[in-house]
Amino acid sequence: MKKRVLATLAEGAQEARRHADWLNWIFGITTFGLTLTALQFASPWKIALLCLPIVLSMYVYAWYSFPPTLRTLRKLAKEHPEDLEVAKLTAEFEKSHNGLRAFLRVIPMIFAMLVYLFVLATGIPGYEFLHAAIAALKA
Repeated sequence: MKKRVLATLAEGAQEARRHADWLNWIFGITTFGLTLTALQFASPWKIALLCLPIVLSMYVYAWYSFPPTLRTLRKLAKEHPEDLEVAKLTAEFEKSHNGLRAFLRVIPMIFAMLVYLFVLATGIPGYEFLHAAIAALKA
């Protein structure tokens, strides 16, 4: 039993790394590429708005492709709150794959989303002060 649990945790760690890699290399790079493309136009926020369904669909996919091991552990912990071993495993797994280290692992995706939201926000009335920053990015 103990070897199987360790194997499951190792598989879960591998799933979490693959998920972080997908967030960076697919979600982050695609979003950043769409943002750079939008900056080539006279009204970049309109192009960013046009790309919003692509970004949202990737976000939904990322949400549903969350590591299955962690989802299963959370479900087991919720169904069997009296089982301390499951609660301990869940806490251990979440501690190792959440927090600052996990945040730093997905910095490229976070940067891409911030730039995308920045370009998208230039179309909101009252945020005209961002146009100077967009002009600086284009230069």
